[in-house]
Parts: sequence; C-alpha cells; structure tokens
Amino acid sequence: MVLPRLAHRTLRFAGAILCACLLQPAYAAGPVPATLLEAAVPAYPKAALRADEEGTVHVRVRVLATGEPVDVRVEKSSGVRALDEAAVAAVRRSKFRAAQDATGEPVESFATVPFQFVLQD
Repeated sequence: MVLPRLAHRTLRFAGAILCACLLQPAYAAGPVPATLLEAAVPAYPKAALRADEEGTVHVRVRVLATGEPVDVRVEKSSGVRALDEAAVAAVRRSKFRAAQDATGEPVESFATVPFQFVLQD
C-alpha cells in the first residue's frame, strides 16, 4: 500500500515561544510582564501542507488585566495567509496571566507571540 505523500512527513512546530523581552506592558508602571500560561498549538493548515508552505508569524495581542487575550492581529506575516490565520486563532485560544504593576495589581499589557511553522522530511 502506498501512503499519501504527507503521511511520510514529520511536522515540527516551534510555536508560542515567549520571552519576557517580547512582552511589553501597556503602562510603564508594571515590573511583572504578562505570562503565557497555556499556549494553544495551531494545527498545520492542510492547504499549507499540500503546498509545502512554511513560515514564521508574529502575532500581537493585548492582554487585559483579567488575562483575557483581545485585539489579536498579525504583526509580521509569514507570507502565507493560512499560516497567519492559524497562528491568530491559536493566540485567541491561549491562556495568559495579566501583567502586574509595582503594587502587584493586574494591568493591561501587550505581547508578541512568534509561531514557526516548519515541515521536515
């Protein structure tokens, strides 16, 4: 039996890699940045798999004081619409802990979340 071409591939997804340097408080008062508690992993879009498309997407998100991700948008496109859309959808499903100001109160902040979509043989 011959397996479809895609079945012979291994997918590697290095996504939702966040460092404190990528998290920027909306207000200069907070010493504690927002934290990505649970990163949703996007499914590799089937159309991108068939077309052997890869890329890195940088997604910008505003994290409310409640930890809710809002205003999610592509900051830097991969050049592949399907990959960009998958990354945005994953950030919307992710869980965040809000940034904190100097007194420990939660504050709104912004974060950039990079997703790298890579196909490996």
